[in-house]
Amino acid sequence: MIDLSFLGKDGLMIQYEDVISVMGFNIIRYMINNDKCTPDMKRMSLEDILLKYLNRDSYDIDSWIKKEFGLDFHHLDARNSLHMVIPNFVYAYKVFQEAKKQNIPNLYVYSNEYYPGIEKLLPSFEVKELQYVHGDLLPILKDKPNITYMTSNPDNIRQCLNIMTPFVLTIVDDFIYISDIVKDKIDQRLRDQGKFVYYTGILNGGLTNVR
Repeated sequence: MIDLSFLGKDGLMIQYEDVISVMGFNIIRYMINNDKCTPDMKRMSLEDILLKYLNRDSYDIDSWIKKEFGLDFHHLDARNSLHMVIPNFVYAYKVFQEAKKQNIPNLYVYSNEYYPGIEKLLPSFEVKELQYVHGDLLPILKDKPNITYMTSNPDNIRQCLNIMTPFVLTIVDDFIYISDIVKDKIDQRLRDQGKFVYYTGILNGGLTNVR
C-alpha cells in the first residue's frame, strides 16, 4: 500500500472570499446598519439576504448586488473597508487551529485582490504563524509545493489546470455557483492531470457575525 499521507501537508492556504468572509453580504449588512439601504433591503431580513447570497448562481459580488438590489456597486472601491472583510465562518478558525496542532508548517489566507483589513484581522485567528498572501494565484501556488489549497472560486479552480506544481485542491461546494465546475468536469480533468481533488462543506462548521 502506498502511503499518501504526506500529500498537501507542507502548508494550508484558504481562500478568504466566501470561505472565510462573505463580502457581498457584509456590504449589504453595513448599508442596512448605517441607514444607507434601499427599500428592497428593508423588506428582507439579514438571514434572508445571507441565504440569497449563499445561493447565488454567479461568484461575482457586484453582479449579485446589481441583480438583487439594483445598485451599481464596485466592491473594490471599498477595499479599505474593515467591515467588508469581517470573517463570518467558524470553519476556517477551526481548520487553522487543527493544522497548527498537526504541525503543518505554512499557513496562509489568500485573496485575489489585496484588502488591507485582512492583515488587521489575522490576529483574530490566534495562530501567529498565519500569513496573508494575495494576487495572481499561479505564481503563488507554484512557489508553494505540496500545500492544500481550499477555495470556492470557480475561476481559481479552473486556473489550477495550468499549475504543474504538486498540491491538493479542496473545493468548498456549499455554493450553487460551484455547479459549473462539476458540469464542466473540471474536477475530473484535474484528477486526470494527477492532481488530488477533494470536496468539503463549511456551513456545518457554524456562522458568526451575521446579525
